[in-house]
Amino acid sequence: MSLSQGDRLGRYEVLGPIGAGGMGEVWRARDTELGRGVAVKVLPEEVASEPRRVERFRREARALAALSHPNLLEVHDVGSSNGLDYVVTELLEGDSLRAAIPPSGLPWQKVVEIGAAVAEGLAAAHGKGIIHRDLKPENLFLTADGRVKILDFGLATIDDDLGVDGDSPTVTEDGAVLGTAGYMSPEQLRGQPATAQSDIFSLGCVMYEMASGMRAFSGNTGAELYAAILKEEPPQLSSSGATVPVDLERIVHRCLEKRPEARSQSAADLAHSLKSLGSSPSAPVMATPSAVASVGRHRHRPWTVPAVVVGVILAAITSWWALSERGTQEAAVEDTTTLDPNRIAVVPFTNRTGDASLDNLAALTADRLTQGLADLDEIEVAPASVVAASAAGVDSSQMAGVVATGTDSGLVLTGVWDSVGPGLELQATLEDAQRGSVIRAFDPIPATNEAPQEAIATLRDWTLMAVQDHLHPILAWGAGDRFPKYEAYQAYRRFFEAMETGPSESAAGHALQARQLDPEFARPLLHVGAAWIPGISSFELHDMMIDFFRPVHEMNLTPRQQLIVEMIDARMDGRWQEAYRLSMLELERDPSNSWARKDAIKNAIFTHRPLEVIELFEAMKEDSLTPGRYRYFTARWVLWALHFTGRHEEELILARRVLAEEFGETAGESARANELRALAALGRIDEIDAILTEVLLEPDSFLADSQEMSAVVYELRAHGFAEEAQDVAERSLSLYASGDDTTTLDRCDPCEAYVLMAAERFSEARTVFEKLLTDVPDNRDWCMQLGICAAVLGDRETALEMERRIEEIGPAMGPTDVPYGTRGAGEIMQASIAAQLGDHDRAIRLIQQGIAAGYGYNHWIHANPAFEPLWDHPEFQEILRPKG
Repeated sequence: MSLSQGDRLGRYEVLGPIGAGGMGEVWRARDTELGRGVAVKVLPEEVASEPRRVERFRREARALAALSHPNLLEVHDVGSSNGLDYVVTELLEGDSLRAAIPPSGLPWQKVVEIGAAVAEGLAAAHGKGIIHRDLKPENLFLTADGRVKILDFGLATIDDDLGVDGDSPTVTEDGAVLGTAGYMSPEQLRGQPATAQSDIFSLGCVMYEMASGMRAFSGNTGAELYAAILKEEPPQLSSSGATVPVDLERIVHRCLEKRPEARSQSAADLAHSLKSLGSSPSAPVMATPSAVASVGRHRHRPWTVPAVVVGVILAAITSWWALSERGTQEAAVEDTTTLDPNRIAVVPFTNRTGDASLDNLAALTADRLTQGLADLDEIEVAPASVVAASAAGVDSSQMAGVVATGTDSGLVLTGVWDSVGPGLELQATLEDAQRGSVIRAFDPIPATNEAPQEAIATLRDWTLMAVQDHLHPILAWGAGDRFPKYEAYQAYRRFFEAMETGPSESAAGHALQARQLDPEFARPLLHVGAAWIPGISSFELHDMMIDFFRPVHEMNLTPRQQLIVEMIDARMDGRWQEAYRLSMLELERDPSNSWARKDAIKNAIFTHRPLEVIELFEAMKEDSLTPGRYRYFTARWVLWALHFTGRHEEELILARRVLAEEFGETAGESARANELRALAALGRIDEIDAILTEVLLEPDSFLADSQEMSAVVYELRAHGFAEEAQDVAERSLSLYASGDDTTTLDRCDPCEAYVLMAAERFSEARTVFEKLLTDVPDNRDWCMQLGICAAVLGDRETALEMERRIEEIGPAMGPTDVPYGTRGAGEIMQASIAAQLGDHDRAIRLIQQGIAAGYGYNHWIHANPAFEPLWDHPEFQEILRPKG
């Protein structure tokens, strides 16, 4: 049935249409019994037969019927007539907020007034267990007499207490996300349940648009818009040209925090803050583009590089390596704020107990916290006298911003003492004044009137940990809901300092101590598991790390910690695609955390996603606590990505910066090989000759496996410089042959064999490998090399025997059953022999099986000379093609 003027729905006479939308048609009508004008909402005829649309319509009716508040649309009646479900509401005169927002935005006083009214309406809805989920300017109505009304609860979730299905998901059965693009919270976009904080995020988007006339988040496509909400920060309101108070800017940007827990904790609190701002008798401090710190929006910085155009990646490289010379300071960003991010102001605590005798306790609390923070070398504490002067007479809703400005402090700690029953309760909040966001709202700490010092000591420890977590997000990676014992946290931090040169007994000792001091402290275990790197050459180290990580599965973890455990498990099992998916999900939740970004880079490179590796690295701001060894490994994976995408000039620049860090040998691979691979790809033979001559004749060189020479020869060949590769190999072999007792040749027999292989002197190399296997018959690598030599020399029987031996030996290359990083390696080794035997299809199948079994993609697949017969094979070309 379609409505028209004159129709009746029960006692309501339809007078004419008002408007229509996706959730229904609205008609002006007259209540014939009460003689008043009303609005009647029905579903349009074309969708009235869709059960899900009907259910949403009925959901809104039940939601509105459960509410009564001046800022919510009042429901008069619900009913059904002639097959039509309808809702009768008050008739509003006015227009939507959308029509009221000019291109330049509304005056800030109007933004505060409307925002406070909407927040109060949301508080009433949230108090009844109702989440709106679709707040936007079109669903907010400004009446002719100046009231604000929230409309359209058609997508609301409703608590079971109201007798309505409360399991309404954020994502429909067909995968559509419920809500409106541009106003949905990050958690809604991820398909997670909407909460009161989700509505607060949407209201933040609306207030931002009211103040500036521009959307907080934008994009040319839905995908770009979603990515902006999930990953980007909106520009500060003041930078848009809007004239707003500093505290309004802080309130709006706090609503727009990515993490729900960092937003205002209730709509009622938000309403109070807005009303306090609007009713303040003193003139507000107005925001300017320089008054409040940038909120992470500068993803790309302008860099100029003479002589070579290397793109954005060089900016990331330069700022990253600069950290090694700047201690705990962060990389420079475009930020003219005067607030010091490494300075904290501890505001005198408030005595709300009503007992004046406890005023001294409030002062003592701030003093004890100040003393504790002074022990941290990396942070400066604002003088108590300056803080007290800045805080005098300031309303609590504006305290953080005013004190921060008055003391030049990027961090502000505030707190109160309250009476709870017969005892006391200590509460505190740590805020980032630059971002206008809450770092940590500490759980209330109970105390007794007789012994409040224990609560103060607890808050001191919590504050010390929260500040360090904030200054070094790497420490906060994997954090749960609770703080550990502070002694355990101190041992945990020492673990990072001891890891500078890589896993060691000292580092392991600190991690073990942290776990012993607090058995439920999961972060040390998670970091050890995440630090595991493919190709660990020490089996003792492998066993130590896996034994330390394993107990985490028995711990009481948060859902986020469990996700990290699943990611690490997937990586250890060789399920790289799953590890990549999980690490990207974790990175979306915490995009500023460099350790989460490293995990994503590690998983992306081994799933052969080089472009994503470069993009992830480009946006990384390294934490100064990151051990040098792990900065090296991240750089190495970026080098691979640049190599796989043909960006060899940039690869060479980064490789030389890595050498400047002087990491030397790392996990069996020479750092010098990175430079030589780039030079080989560029065909710069003279530079290669100079480096190899220096390296191979260096008495103290630790090149037992001739990584430099192998990298050069094989990369030259892979990039079409076959003659040059052969010439380099022959000259390198002559350098080896002319060595004396101090040269690499005499220190390690396998080196000679690898050089002979590179020079294609397979008969001589075969003799060496046969001798080596006589002493160590279960070395799979030597079996592979002998098999390749035999295949090239036409000895198919020996080649196939080596293939069988590799399979029989299996993955057990040491005390553990499956050393990390070796999954699928046997198949790759067998494929090398098969390719040289001419069994190309079988070789392709073996490579595919190796990758499926967990062999992470790396430069050896790209440059392995044994695979040269496969280079023109379409399926091999597909293996080499970057994914993602």
